[in-house]
Amino acid sequence: MTIRTLLLAAALAAAATPALAADPFCDALNKLVAAAEEEDPFASQKVGGSDGMFGVRDPVPGFRPGVCSIANMGFEFGQGPSAFCRQTLAPPELNGRDLAAEVMRCTGADIEPNPARQYEVSFLIRGVIVRIEESGTDRGKVGRSVGIIVRRAGPADHAD
Repeated sequence: MTIRTLLLAAALAAAATPALAADPFCDALNKLVAAAEEEDPFASQKVGGSDGMFGVRDPVPGFRPGVCSIANMGFEFGQGPSAFCRQTLAPPELNGRDLAAEVMRCTGADIEPNPARQYEVSFLIRGVIVRIEESGTDRGKVGRSVGIIVRRAGPADHAD
């Protein structure tokens, strides 16, 4: 066999091998988790913005455009910046249980449920908290509200 034949055979084999399908949800989630770990959290994901509120370069698929942001949510968490997507009037296919299943599929992380909320679970991934929330009903004025929040874990997250 000549080198030319080997190269042709390799090229044909490569063309016949299906490429791995991109996974937009896992890609966006992994980028946000990595961005939370940055020295300046989320610097690589901040787009535009004013008054401390920024858009997200790689928003989480499944959420309506424009509902994902990066902001200092210290008032809620006692932490620095967080990336979050919150959508009211969420369609049936956007729900907390499916989002949690996707996070587990992408990261292998285990759920930590919060029994005080209608549906809230958190994941600890490499020192980063990923929280999924769902509240309300489809019959309510703003329907169901579904959210995902990504932030660096703080000391309170590790308290016994």
